[in-house]
Amino acid sequence: QKNLTITLLDVDSAIKYQLDKMELTVMDNGNIIQVPIIYGSPEKWVSSRRDGYMRDNQGKIILPAIMFKRTSSENDPGIQTLNRYLSYSVLKKYSQKNKYTKFAMLANQNAPVNEIYNIVMPDHMMFTYHFIVWTEYVEQMNGLVEKIKFNTDDYWGDPKRFKFRTRIDSISHTVENSDKEDRIVKSEFDLTVNGYLLPAEYLTMAGHKQT
Repeated sequence: QKNLTITLLDVDSAIKYQLDKMELTVMDNGNIIQVPIIYGSPEKWVSSRRDGYMRDNQGKIILPAIMFKRTSSENDPGIQTLNRYLSYSVLKKYSQKNKYTKFAMLANQNAPVNEIYNIVMPDHMMFTYHFIVWTEYVEQMNGLVEKIKFNTDDYWGDPKRFKFRTRIDSISHTVENSDKEDRIVKSEFDLTVNGYLLPAEYLTMAGHKQT
């Protein structure tokens, strides 16, 4: 069996996967516009916080847009592992080595074969992601915020990989007007994610066994 690892990239990817799955769109002049979702690189994040908006390569303001970034990571006080070397074994009675076939019955090769797996406990963490949402109209913002908030208090992520519990406690709303720029409707909120980490490097520590 391949050794399992759960990294920060897996948590980030789960959030991005769920946002893409929501298919966030706005209506503008009768046209349906897909809202771009951008992970905030240091350069983009600093410029957007300084200017209050994002620009494309041609210098045009990007509306609508959603940018998010992981801002903090801390231990989950609700789930703590007292022994960092704690692991447990799981017995799997079915194995590919003892599949039931007519040939195995004739050759008397269907003796029971059990598989035992060692499960390592991960570090349970709480991650905070800060979101900034920009639109041109309040009606557009209302639809995006409603859809995102309604889908929280649930598990986000790819069902074939990892899913993590999310929640939003509060959302701030502002409307910015400038003589030189268009009106920008902006909302900001923090997404709290209950996740866990199991990096590949844990195998290098003494006493740790492979999953």
